[in-house]
Amino acid sequence: MAIEADVKRIYAENLKAIEYHTEIHNAFQDQKIYFEIGLTFLYDVLKSRRFQGKKLLDVGSGAIVHNIASASAYFPIIIQSDFVEDNRETLKRWHKQDSPLDWSEFLSIPARLEDYKSDVKEVIAKLESRIRNAVKAVVHCDFLSDDVLNLDEIPTEAGPPYDL
Repeated sequence: MAIEADVKRIYAENLKAIEYHTEIHNAFQDQKIYFEIGLTFLYDVLKSRRFQGKKLLDVGSGAIVHNIASASAYFPIIIQSDFVEDNRETLKRWHKQDSPLDWSEFLSIPARLEDYKSDVKEVIAKLESRIRNAVKAVVHCDFLSDDVLNLDEIPTEAGPPYDL
């Protein structure tokens, strides 16, 4: 139990959304191809319709939205979850269009995959709107707890079971 408490404390104290945003943006500049590969893989898997349904649970969301960009085209109900309160609060602010974090550079990848001919800024704006419409809640998630998700934070229509 002491180890679990230490892990939780370390995560809460050290994982900060703004710092992560800076680090991942720096990595993006140097390693864009890896982000393109990962986001293209997600796009292709979701476009294949191999996984179908209405509800998606994004576990360990961090403070990012680009990993659910393609999913928002196929899953009208998305729940984002993370252990770190700073990440959850930052995500909630992003969904209210009140966040200091700008993910548009990352969203340009799925935007181009979905619509290569249109102005990328317009497609990103549509993508951001679609993500905001699909995400029904940003909730606490704790794999070291018996109750992994706090179901009280999730609207009834967006609760389990999840299709993906």
